[in-house]
Amino acid sequence: MRHQFKRGMSMLLVLVMVVSLLSGLTMHVHAAEYSYNQGRRGVAATSLSAAAKNFYSNTPYETLASYAGSADVNSVPSSPLYTQLQNLMASKHSHKTGYDETTDLYLHTDCQQGGAWEDGKISSFYSGTPIGPDWDQGATWNREHTWPKSKAPDGSSEKNDIMMLRPTAKDENGSRSNTAYGRSSGYFDPNIGSYNLHGDVARITLYVYTRWGNTSYMWGTSGVMESKDVLLDWMAEDPVDTWELSRNDVVQQITGTRNVFVDYPELAFLLFGEQIPAGMTTPSGNANKTYTVTATVNDSTMGTVTVSGSNIAAEPAEGYMVSGYELISGTATVTQSGNGFVVNATSDCTIQVNFAPRTQVTITYADNGQTLSTATAYSGDVVTLPGYTGTAPEGYTFLGWSDVTVSHSDEIPTYYQTGKNYTASGNVTLHALFSYVAAGEGGSGIWTLVTDASALKAGEQIVLAEKSKGAVSGPLSGKFLTSVNATFSADKKTIPTLPSGAETFTLGGSAGAWTLTATNGKLLGATSKDLSHNSSNTKWSISIANSNATITSVDSTAGSFRYNVNSPRFKTYTSSVSSTMLLPQIYMLSASETTYYTTASCTGRDLHRFLLCARRHGKD
Repeated sequence: MRHQFKRGMSMLLVLVMVVSLLSGLTMHVHAAEYSYNQGRRGVAATSLSAAAKNFYSNTPYETLASYAGSADVNSVPSSPLYTQLQNLMASKHSHKTGYDETTDLYLHTDCQQGGAWEDGKISSFYSGTPIGPDWDQGATWNREHTWPKSKAPDGSSEKNDIMMLRPTAKDENGSRSNTAYGRSSGYFDPNIGSYNLHGDVARITLYVYTRWGNTSYMWGTSGVMESKDVLLDWMAEDPVDTWELSRNDVVQQITGTRNVFVDYPELAFLLFGEQIPAGMTTPSGNANKTYTVTATVNDSTMGTVTVSGSNIAAEPAEGYMVSGYELISGTATVTQSGNGFVVNATSDCTIQVNFAPRTQVTITYADNGQTLSTATAYSGDVVTLPGYTGTAPEGYTFLGWSDVTVSHSDEIPTYYQTGKNYTASGNVTLHALFSYVAAGEGGSGIWTLVTDASALKAGEQIVLAEKSKGAVSGPLSGKFLTSVNATFSADKKTIPTLPSGAETFTLGGSAGAWTLTATNGKLLGATSKDLSHNSSNTKWSISIANSNATITSVDSTAGSFRYNVNSPRFKTYTSSVSSTMLLPQIYMLSASETTYYTTASCTGRDLHRFLLCARRHGKD
């Protein structure tokens, strides 16, 4: 019996060892199917690989280049070219790498130069220092999020995308932290080794920006890249080398997709509506091809055009404007900016610039229904609004010009200030808008919704609120303001009485640099993303649109106030506004006075007659 038991245990141990061995083999069989990076750093890639050519077999460069980007960086994510590139990379992305998976894959994607994987080392991204390959739990090397996790949506797959996630020596990873890439002070320059990484970094960040649609954190110190200009400069300065192209091939074997900006870096310039630099070295060689651009017009009496290389300048005749363009022949991407056009041609082409007559409009400036002056302009012209030349009744303050009439309303309308620009789109009458303060009855203590930032004054008391959630700001607790339940009026315009525990603030400073003094006499400030008292960063800018307040730290990168629905609190965040991250509102303590706004001013010469006039307008 004992012999049989020992024999059974021995067989069980053998079985466990076999299973363990097989499971270990299973972990590496998949990885073993992949090839190794055969490229070399610093050797320019002058032709596309067979894998790349096959990837674009149904969407060749000429097709992609026919879609328009945008010269307005804010409009790029909605441009046709952005959409096409995003769809292309996403549709072929069949396997999304896991975080733990990458440590085994780096031997294929990031091996030493020329496929020298036999030495058992992988290449640290920033310096090229040999590291690994065995994973030591971050003791000597780790995985660098070239696009930091803090600047990616929670739970998004981009955090583990091997296209972006690169192996680095531990000290190199720590030296960068989550600092944005760039060439100016306060940015991180990735060139700490013997080869140029500027282009590599530009193409990686542009991949995440496009493939994953992560556009909120692309630019500036709070993003990942200093600016569009730096990104494009780096793209041209550091051409794609054979190591970078070969890595793209291996990543395609793993994930199914590629970084299109490695294969076609010239598309980056088209994406931002700019001309591809002449002589730029690219794997496809498209940037070195030159084509003839010809320009014509729909009517020579309406304007003329001149061509300089790939640029067209239009000059409308008096009374006419540029109304658009047509691609008459050939293939090209045309980006219009005002009266100028940038043509990125993929063949000889002809562009017709279209002119059209401008419509003349009349702007009438009125005071209490009476014309003060008139001016003429063309539709679409930007005019500078004049000052008020009339005589305001006693007690009235001229605010600006309104394109609607207002009769003694306690809600401030939209208006345009003197000296500001106004775009004329048709015949219009702009009415002089005034404000006045009328004494009311009853006591103070009502908190009133602030709908216009101009109503904010130093010395006023305010409270932060989220009216849809019935919440107001409470005292500072660690790094945030607590949330306190409050009762609002039915229309949400007032808070009759603040609840016990609400935290109020006294405004100080001035517009663009407000201070918020808490009831304990301490200034509310922000450091990084955290709130604090009496920090060095205590100035705030405040703007209001649709009753929602954007309250942003002036001296730090803390972001703007949001009401966190999931964890009820008021706190600064750099994330975008969403259904769970709401902009707050500001309620201000009202005195026993009401401010009214009107374009129908009274003509009384003294305050008594002025108030009587206001009452005749229904303001008792």
